[in-house]
Amino acid sequence: MGAPFAAHTRGESCTLAVSQAGAQRIHDGLTDRERADAPGASRIHDGHHPWWIRTQTYFGDEAKGTYGGSLPSRIPVVERKTGRQDGVLFGSADCQGRPAAFTLQAGATGYRELVGPRLAELFKAYATDAAARRGCTELTLPG
Repeated sequence: MGAPFAAHTRGESCTLAVSQAGAQRIHDGLTDRERADAPGASRIHDGHHPWWIRTQTYFGDEAKGTYGGSLPSRIPVVERKTGRQDGVLFGSADCQGRPAAFTLQAGATGYRELVGPRLAELFKAYATDAAARRGCTELTLPG
C-alpha cells in the first residue's frame, strides 16, 4: 500500500499470480529434467491450480496469532521464530518492542517445486525490506 498510513497498518499482504500465458511461457522454457523434477508443472494454470506466490506480514497483536503451515501444536510464528512447514516459509522480528511475523507461500504443486530453490532468497529479500521499512530488528529467517 503506497498511502502515507501504510507504515502504521497491522499487516500487509501481496500475491503475485502468473497468467496462463505466462505459465505456458515458463513451461515451454523448461528442460526435460526440470519438468521431471516438478511433475505438476505439466498442469499449466488449469483454472484449478494457478501459479502464485503470496507474502503476508503481521505486526503487534496480529503477529502473535500467525501460524506457519498447519502446525499440529499450533505454535505461533513469533514463538517458533523461523522455519518451513507445508510449503510456507516463516520468520519473525522485533519492531519497536512489538512482534512481527513474516510468511511466504507458493501455490500449486509443480510451481512450488519449480521455484522452490529460489523461494528462500525471495523471502529473505521481502522480509528484509519489510523489516527495514518498519524499523524492525532481530530479523530471524530460515537458513
